[in-house]
Amino acid sequence: MDTCKKYIEKIPLSIYGELDDIENAELQVHLRSCEVCHREYHALQTMLTEIPQEPLHEAEEESLHLLRNLVSQKLKPKTRTKNGFDQGIFSFIIQRPVFQFGFAALLIALGFFIGKSTENKANLSLNENFKTLVSAQENLQAGNAYVQPYILGINKIEYDPATGKISIDYNTINDIQMQGAASDRSIHALLQQAVLANEDYNVRLQALKTVRAVAHQTPAAFDDSYLQVFNQILNQETDLGLRLQVLKILDVLPWNEQLKTLLQQVLIKNSEDALRIAAFRTITERESKKDELTDVLAKAQHDTSTFIKYRSEKLLEELRNSEATPLRREK
Repeated sequence: MDTCKKYIEKIPLSIYGELDDIENAELQVHLRSCEVCHREYHALQTMLTEIPQEPLHEAEEESLHLLRNLVSQKLKPKTRTKNGFDQGIFSFIIQRPVFQFGFAALLIALGFFIGKSTENKANLSLNENFKTLVSAQENLQAGNAYVQPYILGINKIEYDPATGKISIDYNTINDIQMQGAASDRSIHALLQQAVLANEDYNVRLQALKTVRAVAHQTPAAFDDSYLQVFNQILNQETDLGLRLQVLKILDVLPWNEQLKTLLQQVLIKNSEDALRIAAFRTITERESKKDELTDVLAKAQHDTSTFIKYRSEKLLEELRNSEATPLRREK
């Protein structure tokens, strides 16, 4: 019943097209073997066809403009009275010489920092050593000052498939934008930084989608450092969507022993059915050595996923009846 409960929850997502190919394939396999879930699926489909579909009504521009103005007014900070909390703190500082001296020193330090930051920002765009910001291995000279190029955060990533150019907005002490081709190692260093260390989920997801797009067009741009990054995400990341993105990237990278080992580890050790199915599909579609494929399928017959067990049995039967490796993409 626990298994059925999991699949019943996925039925509405499947009907509305919200499941990915892997999850939907696993659900369809289950529906063929479970009468209860099959009836639930059919009943929901029937009910949705009887519900009239109302057209969407878009709000008029005047209404949207009024709503934006109202929200803007609500978001404006309220001014405090002279007798409020801030005024009390200020009076407390002004009336004591020790705090007066400290406050003055703070203002001087703040002014010096702002001046240096402004100077650095003006000179950064002209500096030929800009790319050292990516490696963070040495300080960057900007005018008479040196900037420590430690990456504080990556804010936005854009990929243009028409030109193959990638733009990444990030910040050290100043906000920076770097543009480069898919073969630029500095671009890949920033993409890996975004995937592993960025706190913004949307930026991490966009980084993986960009990596996937590059993998389709320029697979030669990838080296072993990416496999280390992907292995870390698959083993430590808690979000299933990000890990599935990694499996989609691995599906198009050049086939080699390191990639094969990584996928086999996912298939054997990972607890998520969707990830194991993705790894299983890539291995069985791309492995050309009959003996190694047979060994993988024999182990996969004991998997807890109904889909993997079913496909393993079918593919083993094909291998026994064929001298050549068959076409293994599931229908």
